[in-house]
Amino acid sequence: MQAWTKVSRMPAPAIKKMQDELLQKMLKEELAVRHPYYRTVFKDQNIDLGKIRGTDDLASLPFTEKKDLVAPDNDKLYPKQFVL
Repeated sequence: MQAWTKVSRMPAPAIKKMQDELLQKMLKEELAVRHPYYRTVFKDQNIDLGKIRGTDDLASLPFTEKKDLVAPDNDKLYPKQFVL
């Protein structure tokens, strides 16, 4: 991560590029690998994270709603899949 003093002086295209790179890294190295809920969502909806190139592609990802966070039928283990 860049220091704020450096980022605050970067031109807009450089900031956009940095955001796109950080998004790709987070999706591939964190969510898809370490987060059980999103790993299942991506697999069930056949989402190829390699096609997510940046912030402009966020609209193609499913939106997580409050109902997705509520445990079905009092499943006490369900909330654990949201913990990294």
